[in-house]
Amino acid sequence: MEALIDSLKKLEDSTTYFLEALQGKTLELVIDSQSEEQSGYACMIKRVVKLHFQGGAHPMLYCESNLYKSALTPQEYDLLTNSLTPIGKVFTQLNDGTVITKKNITVTTGNDGRIAAIMNVNGGMFWKKEYEYWVGSRHIGFIIEYFSEESLKRQ
Repeated sequence: MEALIDSLKKLEDSTTYFLEALQGKTLELVIDSQSEEQSGYACMIKRVVKLHFQGGAHPMLYCESNLYKSALTPQEYDLLTNSLTPIGKVFTQLNDGTVITKKNITVTTGNDGRIAAIMNVNGGMFWKKEYEYWVGSRHIGFIIEYFSEESLKRQ
């Protein structure tokens, strides 16, 4: 388990594809909320999701994303807003995967009752991974992933 957590903390590629390769099955997505909001000069797509193998009530990951609408192509926008496709898959389906990067990654730990309740775990320590998401020279937005030892044991 420690090796998996270390890999996730350092991972610069798609988290979805990484977990799917480990499990040999497809992660499913539950969208808790998705909206477009004006933030200063930019329109942001705010997307909150749970990624799971065994039902949305038992997610492996909980993710909060803030994406610049203006940075998206029409195809990316359509797939992002009109499907249950994880963000990593949206961009790898429509772009050369070698140009997709996570920059300025920070990982912190802590206890958060709100996150524990959302992820349906018994509490304990969570990892919070924050990063900028880039496709080539396009700064797509900011993503936060939450996971715990308990959530990662779910298959």
